[in-house]
Amino acid sequence: MANLARESDAKTLIIGATIDRTHCKIAKELVKKADVIRADALKAPFRNGVIFVVFSTMLIEHLDDQALTKEIHFILKKGGTLVLSTVMREEGAKYFYRNEKGEYLLAPDHLREYKSEKEVIKLLADNGLVTKAYAIIPTKFSLLDGLFRLLYRNMPIEILKTIVHQKPITYLRKKTKLPIPHYYDLEIIANKER
Repeated sequence: MANLARESDAKTLIIGATIDRTHCKIAKELVKKADVIRADALKAPFRNGVIFVVFSTMLIEHLDDQALTKEIHFILKKGGTLVLSTVMREEGAKYFYRNEKGEYLLAPDHLREYKSEKEVIKLLADNGLVTKAYAIIPTKFSLLDGLFRLLYRNMPIEILKTIVHQKPITYLRKKTKLPIPHYYDLEIIANKER
Protein backbone atom coordinates (compact mmCIF):
# COMPACT_ATOMS: atom_id res chain seq x y z
CA MET A 1 0.00 0.00 0.00
CA ALA A 2 2.86 2.37 0.79
CA ASN A 3 4.39 1.88 -2.68
CA LEU A 4 1.02 2.44 -4.36
CA ALA A 5 0.44 5.63 -2.37
CA ARG A 6 3.91 6.92 -3.21
CA GLU A 7 3.44 6.34 -6.96
CA SER A 8 -0.16 7.56 -7.35
CA ASP A 9 -1.38 11.08 -7.99
CA ALA A 10 -3.45 13.18 -5.59
CA LYS A 11 -6.76 12.21 -7.27
CA THR A 12 -6.31 8.49 -6.65
CA LEU A 13 -8.41 7.12 -3.81
CA ILE A 14 -6.53 4.36 -2.00
CA ILE A 15 -8.37 2.26 0.55
CA GLY A 16 -6.53 -0.27 2.65
CA ALA A 17 -8.57 -2.88 4.47
CA THR A 18 -7.55 -5.22 7.25
CA ILE A 19 -9.48 -6.99 9.97
CA ASP A 20 -6.66 -6.65 12.50
CA ARG A 21 -6.87 -3.51 14.68
CA THR A 22 -3.10 -3.35 15.17
CA HIS A 23 -2.37 -3.63 11.44
CA CYS A 24 -4.99 -0.96 10.80
CA LYS A 25 -3.29 1.42 13.23
CA ILE A 26 0.16 0.74 11.78
CA ALA A 27 -1.10 1.25 8.20
CA LYS A 28 -2.73 4.57 9.14
CA GLU A 29 0.56 5.73 10.67
CA LEU A 30 2.75 4.58 7.79
CA VAL A 31 0.56 5.58 4.82
CA LYS A 32 -1.01 8.97 5.44
CA LYS A 33 -2.32 9.24 1.87
CA ALA A 34 -4.54 6.15 2.15
CA ASP A 35 -7.82 5.63 3.93
CA VAL A 36 -7.51 2.53 6.07
CA ILE A 37 -10.61 0.71 7.23
CA ARG A 38 -11.15 -2.27 9.48
CA ALA A 39 -13.04 -4.80 7.37
CA ASP A 40 -13.42 -8.50 6.66
CA ALA A 41 -12.09 -9.31 3.18
CA LEU A 42 -14.81 -11.95 2.79
CA LYS A 43 -17.53 -9.31 3.40
CA ALA A 44 -15.99 -6.16 1.95
CA PRO A 45 -18.01 -2.99 2.62
CA PHE A 46 -18.29 -2.07 -1.06
CA ARG A 47 -21.14 -2.25 -3.55
CA ASN A 48 -21.12 -4.52 -6.58
CA GLY A 49 -18.69 -3.42 -9.30
CA VAL A 50 -17.24 -0.23 -7.79
CA ILE A 51 -13.51 -1.00 -7.45
CA PHE A 52 -11.03 -0.51 -10.32
CA VAL A 53 -8.07 -2.42 -8.86
CA VAL A 54 -7.77 -4.88 -5.97
CA PHE A 55 -4.37 -5.70 -4.49
CA SER A 56 -4.42 -8.91 -2.49
CA THR A 57 -0.98 -9.48 -1.05
CA MET A 58 -0.27 -12.77 0.70
CA LEU A 59 -3.85 -13.04 1.94
CA ILE A 60 -5.58 -15.82 0.00
CA GLU A 61 -3.62 -18.60 1.72
CA HIS A 62 -5.06 -17.44 5.08
CA LEU A 63 -8.77 -17.48 4.10
CA ASP A 64 -11.42 -19.49 2.32
CA ASP A 65 -10.01 -19.00 -1.20
CA GLN A 66 -13.36 -19.64 -2.96
CA ALA A 67 -15.13 -17.05 -0.82
CA LEU A 68 -12.34 -14.49 -1.28
CA THR A 69 -12.22 -14.80 -5.08
CA LYS A 70 -16.03 -14.52 -5.26
CA GLU A 71 -15.92 -11.37 -3.13
CA ILE A 72 -13.16 -9.85 -5.28
CA HIS A 73 -15.22 -10.61 -8.41
CA PHE A 74 -18.24 -8.98 -6.77
CA ILE A 75 -16.53 -5.68 -5.88
CA LEU A 76 -14.47 -5.28 -9.08
CA LYS A 77 -15.82 -3.24 -11.98
CA LYS A 78 -16.17 -5.11 -15.28
CA GLY A 79 -12.69 -4.90 -16.79
CA GLY A 80 -11.24 -4.26 -13.32
CA THR A 81 -7.89 -5.72 -12.31
CA LEU A 82 -6.80 -8.05 -9.54
CA VAL A 83 -3.14 -8.05 -8.53
CA LEU A 84 -2.67 -11.10 -6.34
CA SER A 85 0.31 -12.64 -4.61
CA THR A 86 0.41 -15.88 -2.68
CA VAL A 87 2.74 -18.60 -1.48
CA MET A 88 3.53 -21.57 -3.68
CA ARG A 89 5.46 -24.61 -2.51
CA GLU A 90 7.12 -27.47 -4.32
CA GLU A 91 7.39 -31.04 -3.11
CA GLY A 92 10.02 -31.25 -0.37
CA ALA A 93 9.48 -27.71 0.98
CA LYS A 94 10.25 -27.47 4.69
CA TYR A 95 10.06 -24.60 7.11
CA PHE A 96 9.74 -24.04 10.86
CA TYR A 97 5.97 -24.39 11.17
CA ARG A 98 3.65 -27.39 10.83
CA ASN A 99 -0.11 -27.78 10.75
CA GLU A 100 -2.22 -30.40 12.58
CA LYS A 101 -1.50 -32.93 9.81
CA GLY A 102 2.25 -32.50 10.31
CA GLU A 103 2.69 -30.66 6.98
CA TYR A 104 5.34 -27.95 6.85
CA LEU A 105 4.04 -24.39 6.38
CA LEU A 106 5.68 -21.04 5.73
CA ALA A 107 3.41 -19.48 8.37
CA PRO A 108 1.43 -21.15 11.15
CA ASP A 109 -1.86 -19.55 10.12
CA HIS A 110 -1.82 -20.67 6.47
CA LEU A 111 -4.88 -22.73 5.55
CA ARG A 112 -3.15 -23.89 2.39
CA GLU A 113 -0.04 -23.41 0.29
CA TYR A 114 -0.60 -23.86 -3.43
CA LYS A 115 1.42 -26.45 -5.31
CA SER A 116 1.31 -24.82 -8.76
CA GLU A 117 0.32 -21.67 -10.58
CA LYS A 118 -2.29 -23.72 -12.49
CA GLU A 119 -4.14 -24.36 -9.24
CA VAL A 120 -4.52 -20.61 -8.55
CA ILE A 121 -5.24 -19.67 -12.17
CA LYS A 122 -8.07 -22.25 -12.25
CA LEU A 123 -9.46 -20.96 -8.94
CA LEU A 124 -9.56 -17.43 -10.36
CA ALA A 125 -11.09 -18.57 -13.67
CA ASP A 126 -13.78 -20.56 -11.85
CA ASN A 127 -14.76 -17.30 -10.17
CA GLY A 128 -14.81 -15.07 -13.26
CA LEU A 129 -11.24 -13.70 -13.13
CA VAL A 130 -9.06 -14.26 -16.19
CA THR A 131 -5.30 -14.38 -15.67
CA LYS A 132 -3.38 -12.06 -18.00
CA ALA A 133 0.14 -12.55 -16.62
CA TYR A 134 1.97 -14.22 -13.78
CA ALA A 135 5.45 -14.54 -12.32
CA ILE A 136 7.03 -17.08 -10.01
CA ILE A 137 9.76 -15.67 -7.79
CA PRO A 138 11.82 -17.48 -5.12
CA THR A 139 10.57 -16.59 -1.64
CA LYS A 140 13.27 -14.75 0.27
CA PHE A 141 13.32 -13.54 3.84
CA SER A 142 15.86 -11.25 5.43
CA LEU A 143 17.59 -12.58 8.48
CA LEU A 144 16.62 -9.30 10.16
CA ASP A 145 12.87 -9.72 9.56
CA GLY A 146 12.39 -11.98 12.58
CA LEU A 147 13.93 -9.31 14.77
CA PHE A 148 11.64 -6.63 13.31
CA ARG A 149 8.56 -8.81 13.91
CA LEU A 150 9.46 -8.91 17.59
CA LEU A 151 10.02 -5.16 17.65
CA TYR A 152 6.62 -4.50 16.00
CA ARG A 153 4.96 -6.21 18.95
CA ASN A 154 6.95 -4.45 21.64
CA MET A 155 7.93 -0.99 20.43
CA PRO A 156 5.94 2.20 19.67
CA ILE A 157 5.43 2.64 15.92
CA GLU A 158 7.06 6.10 15.90
CA ILE A 159 10.38 4.72 17.17
CA LEU A 160 10.24 1.69 14.90
CA LYS A 161 9.61 3.84 11.80
CA THR A 162 12.78 5.79 12.45
CA ILE A 163 14.81 2.58 12.82
CA VAL A 164 13.41 0.54 9.91
CA HIS A 165 13.65 3.32 7.33
CA GLN A 166 17.27 4.24 7.98
CA LYS A 167 19.40 3.58 4.91
CA PRO A 168 21.86 1.22 6.65
CA ILE A 169 18.98 -0.94 7.94
CA THR A 170 17.29 -1.01 4.53
CA TYR A 171 20.60 -1.98 2.96
CA LEU A 172 21.21 -4.75 5.52
CA ARG A 173 17.69 -6.15 5.06
CA LYS A 174 18.22 -6.37 1.29
CA LYS A 175 21.68 -7.90 1.62
CA THR A 176 20.66 -10.55 4.17
CA LYS A 177 17.76 -11.96 2.13
CA LEU A 178 18.04 -15.69 1.59
CA PRO A 179 15.81 -17.94 -0.52
CA ILE A 180 13.75 -20.56 1.27
CA PRO A 181 14.23 -23.83 -0.66
CA HIS A 182 11.16 -24.99 -2.64
CA TYR A 183 9.09 -21.92 -1.72
CA TYR A 184 7.98 -19.30 -4.23
CA ASP A 185 5.92 -16.13 -4.41
CA LEU A 186 3.30 -16.38 -7.13
CA GLU A 187 2.22 -13.01 -8.50
CA ILE A 188 -0.79 -12.85 -10.80
CA ILE A 189 -2.55 -10.10 -12.75
CA ALA A 190 -6.14 -11.00 -13.65
CA ASN A 191 -9.17 -9.15 -15.00
CA LYS A 192 -12.89 -9.36 -14.41
CA GLU A 193 -14.24 -9.93 -17.91
CA ARG A 194 -17.83 -10.78 -17.05
